[in-house]
Amino acid sequence: MTPRGRDLVRARSSHPGLDAFRRLHLKETVSAFLAAASAPCATNPSHRQAAALIKACLKTDPVRTMACFASPTISTPIHCYAGRERWPPLGARLEDGLREALCLLLLELAIRGLIPAGIKFDWLDEAIPLFSPSIGARLHAPAQAAGWRFESGVLTVLERHGSGAAIRLAAKSLQRGRREVNGLRSELAYVPLRGDILLALADNNPIAQTETHPDKNGNVFDLGGHSEDDWRMTLTTALDWIAEHSPDLFAEMGAMLRQLVPIGYEAQRHLSASYREAIGTIYLTLHPNVLIITEAIVHEFQHNKLNVGTYTGPMLHNAFSPLYPSPVRPDPRPLFGVLMAVHAFLPVAAF
Repeated sequence: MTPRGRDLVRARSSHPGLDAFRRLHLKETVSAFLAAASAPCATNPSHRQAAALIKACLKTDPVRTMACFASPTISTPIHCYAGRERWPPLGARLEDGLREALCLLLLELAIRGLIPAGIKFDWLDEAIPLFSPSIGARLHAPAQAAGWRFESGVLTVLERHGSGAAIRLAAKSLQRGRREVNGLRSELAYVPLRGDILLALADNNPIAQTETHPDKNGNVFDLGGHSEDDWRMTLTTALDWIAEHSPDLFAEMGAMLRQLVPIGYEAQRHLSASYREAIGTIYLTLHPNVLIITEAIVHEFQHNKLNVGTYTGPMLHNAFSPLYPSPVRPDPRPLFGVLMAVHAFLPVAAF
């Protein structure tokens, strides 16, 4: 193992190594976006103009603009597109994900007041649904809408013959569940759990249906027949336990973990997942035993820690070949996969 890998084993309330990895991951996300902005799929005029606006914001206010890229709704589709050679059958889905990330970046710029005064940016490549952890809501345009207009603090529906309903993006009413203004609908998309950690009711990971584990079939959003309150109460209890019994680990989660995505209910077993491309996200099923869910959150967060470190360089000298028998999975795994398992089980055992 390289020194970089060893630095992620133990939890610390103040973790300069992990903080450095997170900053480097953010820079890699921005670099991947800038490379993708000139990709073959970015041929629509709205795409090119949006990329130009975002590049300008990166120059005028780099710190606050880069913070927009930290959201999993932005970074995940960007990194999925950057690694598109790994999933040739998903080409169209990855391009759609990049297009959506571009539009969601415009939304984040508008929410944070980063679009320069007097500029109204018209997105004319379909009024795709918008959602953001910053406002906790998902926004749907009327069926006849042609696109969106983004400006500082305001979102407007573009109709075929002019502008339509407008909504102030700072309005707290966006976080109060379903409402409608002149055909523009908003609905709850994120439920606060602890600190900045959210229960996500929307997910735009374009590779969420891909899965390497032989006993699983992807990770599609699913409440599993349970209410949002059931999920909120269970996950909040699990996070409370982590905060009480492993405060250093919880401090790390507060800095990096952003969303928990439901993928169903399992009474007999528990399933969970994470992706290198989706830093800050954990997928998990609901289970009647809160301790099992707590262990799963710790387990998958450890995967997040190792995954974010891989953006700075290799953790192992022979990470992905050859394959070895796994102590915890039925399929042979590369050495990095075995490391991921051991690295995840250590803090679970300590907890």
